[in-house]
Amino acid sequence: MGRTLVYVLVSVILLSGIGICAFLILAKPAWQEEEPPLFEAKGTACDLSERVPVLLNRGPEIKDGFRGDVHPMLRSPGEMKVAAAWKFDKSQETDTAFPLAPRKLQEILLNLAVAVPTKTYTARDFSAFLPAEEPQEVGQTWALDSDKLIDFLKQFHPAPSMHLLARGRRAGPDGAFATLRAISPTHIDIVFRVHAEYDVMPAQYKDRLPMPGAWYSPSSFLGRLVIDREAGAVEYFRLALPNDDRHNVHCTLSNGFDEGEVHGWMRIERMELVAGNKARVDGLTWTNEMAATDAQSRLTKIFYRFKDIDWVPFEKAEEIARQKKKPIFVVVAMGSLDNQTC
Repeated sequence: MGRTLVYVLVSVILLSGIGICAFLILAKPAWQEEEPPLFEAKGTACDLSERVPVLLNRGPEIKDGFRGDVHPMLRSPGEMKVAAAWKFDKSQETDTAFPLAPRKLQEILLNLAVAVPTKTYTARDFSAFLPAEEPQEVGQTWALDSDKLIDFLKQFHPAPSMHLLARGRRAGPDGAFATLRAISPTHIDIVFRVHAEYDVMPAQYKDRLPMPGAWYSPSSFLGRLVIDREAGAVEYFRLALPNDDRHNVHCTLSNGFDEGEVHGWMRIERMELVAGNKARVDGLTWTNEMAATDAQSRLTKIFYRFKDIDWVPFEKAEEIARQKKKPIFVVVAMGSLDNQTC
């Protein structure tokens, strides 16, 4: 009897142990339990795969840039360390549309930070900004190989895209272009403009169906590359988000359905990659040059066809209309039309 009782107790203990183990294995810890939806599900799942970007205003005079390995101009094998900075007011959601979004998604946008503070690049990397052949004429313009610029953009965040897809707006215009701003026997000065977008949705939300989206769309990236022709090396490099507007980033948050998105705008004080001595290159003497604003205007027109319109100051519109006997067409815009914040 006693021995039987012992066997029964041992059996109960073993079975209990098996049950407990099975529970621990099968039960989800609290941190693994499925989170509630980020948004209320409405409508049908959206499909961004067939969106066609806005056409560029690119003429036949704009050729493709360098598509090889290392450009002949960059003879020096030297390396250049590029520093990244990304600074903004992290309490600025009161000045945007973000209060309409779940707090978790607001936090994604308000806690972004540089992915790689410093990174070393070589002549192979900087060759992506150069034309097919050594430039000779100020104003010469060429298209950059977007795929070769991705590594630079990853210094900010690991998921950049050169194809702008954010919901709630037209896709694109995509691309990156450069122009020769100034030239001398010893140096060339190139300015460029890049359109890019970041997918900032955290990985833990990527496996949801339909997949939610969080897009971070800078107005544009403007840059400068100065090359020492005698040394065959890059002397100065900068790629930065301009900060002369009140808002310079457009943000889109989507729940993955056709009827579920919010938009907001952010003010970024500093988002740049920089290397070299700016004071030195600013002191260079040029044989031929154009103003930096004129060079950037030339690039802006490639992205936006409406920039070819002969715009006039509002206060002079009536006088000019009477002289030319033409009607007045007035456009009222709530934001900038010539960058990606609108």
